[in-house]
Amino acid sequence: MASHSPSHTNTRHRRRRFLPSLFILLSTTNYIHYAHAQTSPGPTPVSGPAFARTSSRLYILGGNPNSGNNGPPLTQFYSLDLTAPWNNTAPAWTELSAGPAQAVFPATFSLDQKTMIVFHLNAPINASRYDVATGVWTRSNAALPGSDFQGIGAVTDPNSGLVYMAAGYTSRSRNSLDIYNFDADSVTQTAMPAPGTVFSARAYYGNAWSQYRKSILYFGGYNVSSQAIANGNVLTELVTQTQTWNTL
Repeated sequence: MASHSPSHTNTRHRRRRFLPSLFILLSTTNYIHYAHAQTSPGPTPVSGPAFARTSSRLYILGGNPNSGNNGPPLTQFYSLDLTAPWNNTAPAWTELSAGPAQAVFPATFSLDQKTMIVFHLNAPINASRYDVATGVWTRSNAALPGSDFQGIGAVTDPNSGLVYMAAGYTSRSRNSLDIYNFDADSVTQTAMPAPGTVFSARAYYGNAWSQYRKSILYFGGYNVSSQAIANGNVLTELVTQTQTWNTL
């Protein structure tokens, strides 16, 4: 905003300065949530934040402070510009609207990259959605009775737009494959393979979409009691189109 002239300056000059400034302010209102892009020092170091990315930005939410996992989780929410050049002394962080306070929880984006959802929140809110265009958080209508579970991953199928959560939140026995629909804002479930057959992990596994195989790949993890799995470092595949599981 241009600075105003002293009161004795001609009124017409003040109006000429004011109108362009007003236009600039109004035209940038929709981008208020990127206002700190040049000045933000970046997020506080934490453990267990939720993170997800689009084609151009990496988003990081929450987490426990690096002093330990006993303190309350943070509400901090930042994005990192992946398209602009920056060095390790000045990453292109943008501070966004504070989100839910949580740690060790999953996040993923919708197919159009306009909405992010996070799960494993404190009751009564099981999940929350973030609108990238408006910078606003809203409560999801998804019903997830096991939302207190930790170590669940969430992966969006880029073909269908559906989100897959292995050993998800709808079954207290962790034997369900939860499928979230962004358009309906709801979750359905199907049975997981029995432990000891294919994919014995039920928590803290790694998961990622493979564009080459058109499937979700899983690695590592712990059993339903959060214990290490003997010979558990295997690569498992979920073909989402047919919902079939394979050990690779």
